[in-house]
Amino acid sequence: MLARLVHRTPALAATAGYAAIVAVTFWPFWLGRNLITGFIASDQRHVYPFRKFAVDYLKQYGDFAPWNPYVLGGMPFAANVTNGDTFYPGMLLRLFLPVDVGITLGFMLHIVLAGTFTFLFLRALKLDWGASFVGGAAYMFTGQLVSLVTAGHDGKLAVSAFLPLALLCLYRAVSRGAWRAYVGFGGVVALCLLSPHVQLTYYLLMAAGFFWLFMVVWSGERPPAHRWWQSAVLFAAGLALGFAIDAIQLIPFLEYVAHSPRGAEAVAAGASSTGWEYATSYAMPPEELFNTVWPSFSGMVENYWGRNFLKYHSEYPGVVALILASFGFGLADRRRMAWFFAFLMLYGVLFSLGGHTPFYRLPYHLLPGINRTRGAGMIFFIVSFGVAVLAAFGAQAVLRAQGRVKRGVLWTWLGILAVGAVLALAGGFKGIMLSFADPSRIGAVEANYGTFVWDAVRALALGLAVLGLLATLRHKRLVGNGWFVAVAALVLLDLWSVERRQIRFGPAAERVFAKDGVIALLERDRSLHRILPVNRYSQDNYMMLYGVRSVLGYQGTELHRYDELLGGKNVWRNLGNPNLWRLLAVKYVVVDRPIQVGGLEPVDTAAATTYEGEPAYAYRYAAAEPFAFIVRQALKVPDDQVLPALMDSRFDPRRVVLVPPDAPIGEATLTALPEPVSLEVQSVQERPGRYRFTFAAPAAERGVLFVSEPWYPAWRATVDGVSAPVTRAQFALMAVPLPAGVREVLLEFRSERYRLGRFITVASVLFAAAVGASAWWAGRRGKRADA
Repeated sequence: MLARLVHRTPALAATAGYAAIVAVTFWPFWLGRNLITGFIASDQRHVYPFRKFAVDYLKQYGDFAPWNPYVLGGMPFAANVTNGDTFYPGMLLRLFLPVDVGITLGFMLHIVLAGTFTFLFLRALKLDWGASFVGGAAYMFTGQLVSLVTAGHDGKLAVSAFLPLALLCLYRAVSRGAWRAYVGFGGVVALCLLSPHVQLTYYLLMAAGFFWLFMVVWSGERPPAHRWWQSAVLFAAGLALGFAIDAIQLIPFLEYVAHSPRGAEAVAAGASSTGWEYATSYAMPPEELFNTVWPSFSGMVENYWGRNFLKYHSEYPGVVALILASFGFGLADRRRMAWFFAFLMLYGVLFSLGGHTPFYRLPYHLLPGINRTRGAGMIFFIVSFGVAVLAAFGAQAVLRAQGRVKRGVLWTWLGILAVGAVLALAGGFKGIMLSFADPSRIGAVEANYGTFVWDAVRALALGLAVLGLLATLRHKRLVGNGWFVAVAALVLLDLWSVERRQIRFGPAAERVFAKDGVIALLERDRSLHRILPVNRYSQDNYMMLYGVRSVLGYQGTELHRYDELLGGKNVWRNLGNPNLWRLLAVKYVVVDRPIQVGGLEPVDTAAATTYEGEPAYAYRYAAAEPFAFIVRQALKVPDDQVLPALMDSRFDPRRVVLVPPDAPIGEATLTALPEPVSLEVQSVQERPGRYRFTFAAPAAERGVLFVSEPWYPAWRATVDGVSAPVTRAQFALMAVPLPAGVREVLLEFRSERYRLGRFITVASVLFAAAVGASAWWAGRRGKRADA
């Protein structure tokens, strides 16, 4: 039956096998569990509110959310790629399924896709079904992919899954001179960008560029009629198409970068998200290369003792896959390709080590944008893919040789694994670990060592199992696809026995994020205001699920000026300043213990319970300012003088608004501070990113409407239906000039960059769809002609 299925529908048979493997290994999913909260440090725990916000907004308003007002004061939503895969097709899962179910299913589907795309790539290289199946299995369950569910990095998983498909498109494009395949490559690039993990997409493009160069120059598979310059033009056109499809996200994002912690202004101010020290942080320490053979050498998750601050991923490609890869050069008709992947693996290893070797100076200074990234170890997925490809080559070579391989290679492996097992059992590795571990992590070395010993013994047993499989082939007890399936099973058993530690499930999100006691206290107040959390909520986005605005939260690339207003990114020196509270319309403060501070009145004398089961106390700020109010005058002040003035206890935000020297409103000097305006402003959020302000009576004289929301170039205002400028005010917030007699102001986030990007994306998708349809039609006509 297997032979018949493989013969009739080889790709479908492989995909079905991969899907069955994932369905079994992720069995808690079928019992109603999900991957969001299985591990407290999972990014999905923090981004679930963003994902739900995006879905709810799209369902309610029929468009993508432009602005998120609920965390870190407020920030652009669609323009900020770190808010999640808003435009990626995977979002459809969350539109039609519960958000947590869609997220978990997305992880599982991308693992299957990684296997299928690797299988298709290897089949295009003319490998047997079985060898291709082995390669797909080795990649889909490699540590670099499966462990991403621990930290909740679905964007990384998507890009990793698309790497083999990108190379498949380039292989067909160059080897056949097929221009439509270059369009397909552009489509893959677009999906990676929309995922939207920009940094991993950069790494994928590096691998794709190297592969294209190899195919054009050295592979010997480029037809003479397909000239190198033609291929170069089509390769560039494919890239351009990919970026054009991503325009709906890319064009607004390019505008947003300038206002982020990694923008030019932040760099000039010496922000922490730039520079050599930042770029080389979270690279792979050289000693952690031991993890590729003994996966728990540096500890895993809670027991990680290595030199990075934290680490939730695994570099383990599998001992079985590594042994098979050692035989990959024995496949004579693919030796050049084997050398290419050996080079790609070496490049990936050197790059992943970051500043631990001089090599990283080259990409840091030569490749645009690399100096604004960190975590160079993320590139290791191309190493894992190289191992999987060479493992498939090796399996094919071993089958052709009927199990007769170079004994020196195999016995070297068995010797290394045997010595490793003996040393581990004797405690010999512990001294090495202790020499690298920080003194504060000695306990993690001790807690992890038992697992390491098990892994060392397990690796030796797997090496002996490979020897046994070679023997069965040599004595013809297992042959053909039967032998390949046995090899794939051993590869998967090897990887699963390690990576199962990384797959952690939790209950349904509606239970985990159920309304807690703090929300029950605060939701009674429906006015526009913010809360200042000084407990676990300060690094949490839970409150946005219930429409509660927070001064803080967890995001990573919030608006740079807002960070500076708070006193610096992740420092926030000004949080205790009452002037900041007034500027940000802080009405409630939440702490984890009772306090007695002047101006703070308890909302309830009893402790409330947070959704994590911790006690919390809510206090009302007696001097809270409204979300928007009228000020008589604006004063033009250079930025370097604004923050000290705003934080001065003598400053009254009700009497003057400080604006930049180039603002369309304001005076250069004031002889006296104007008196506060008593006219009441009613503030209504019609939807996120759209506010309506109405006045109790027509304004008696001209003034300035101050709004406690972060400024961004896309804000637009109309005053009684007439367009008016929106200027940056009080350093990071905004203001609108008011003429005398005004009754209403409409403030709306409306990005022209987004509109332009959307038009380009739609046009590009239609073009790509037309190319795909023409390719399908050409294929049908070809089959009819052959018939």
